[in-house]
Amino acid sequence: MLLENENDHQQSDGEKDEGRDSMFREAQIMAKCKHKHVTNFYGVQCDTPPIMIVMEYCNGGSLDIHLQKQKENISDGERTVYCYEAARGMRYLHFHKFIHRDLAARNCLISENGNIKISDFGLTCSTIDQGNGGNTSIKNIPLRWMAPETLCRTPNFSPKSDIWAYGILAYEIYNLGIKPWAEEENQKKICHIIKHGPMPDLPERTPAQMKDLIHHCWTQLPSERPEFRDIVNSIVRIVQNNPQMKFPKPNEFSVNRLLGVHRNEESDIDAYLEEALSIYPAEI
Repeated sequence: MLLENENDHQQSDGEKDEGRDSMFREAQIMAKCKHKHVTNFYGVQCDTPPIMIVMEYCNGGSLDIHLQKQKENISDGERTVYCYEAARGMRYLHFHKFIHRDLAARNCLISENGNIKISDFGLTCSTIDQGNGGNTSIKNIPLRWMAPETLCRTPNFSPKSDIWAYGILAYEIYNLGIKPWAEEENQKKICHIIKHGPMPDLPERTPAQMKDLIHHCWTQLPSERPEFRDIVNSIVRIVQNNPQMKFPKPNEFSVNRLLGVHRNEESDIDAYLEEALSIYPAEI
């Protein structure tokens, strides 16, 4: 169990109110989400300050740190599992009309069972409330993960901007947890590259089929990007058609080296297909 608390230290009344509203909004979103690849929500403590969100504790910590520490010890098959499980979590969120707006390896956690879980819903909004994402601004923008259409005075966040960010997440997964343009500090230059290209070269270890999928996520025109349904199904086909990319057995996962983490089940494509039929019948 993890407690995420509101930090009132040296904040103005306005900042306190904004932080409190943000926490309640995050709690409301988490309360509606129940999925194997989304962090579990248990409740909110708000009787006395500070306000605290009670959520699932993920023993393995964040995915970016694991990628940076284990480096080449992670097999291509395991990296594909990370992409697959993150896409499943995001497909669930999009199916329930939520836009994450801050999808990145740092916001993917590793559970005690070694599963990837989408977390940190502080910037998440509903497509119902925001009109398919809406023209809205956010503070402390995660620039390197933002889609071209969000880098303007009236940013347009939508499910398709999450798809772009997923491409960056996949880049991190195959690039040992290193973010794109890691050495570049000029934000205007990064912004120009995102808008006009070219996007960073993918590491040589990235399987060709995954490169194609990532580049599809980075299509400049939002309407031409895939949906998470397409991404999950594409990964399923890639694994089924390429024996060298098959998912590793539970005891072969590098996440087992993490304290308190034990991968105890295989990444079962048949289980995904069963889930798809039960949760998303209209799309099958």
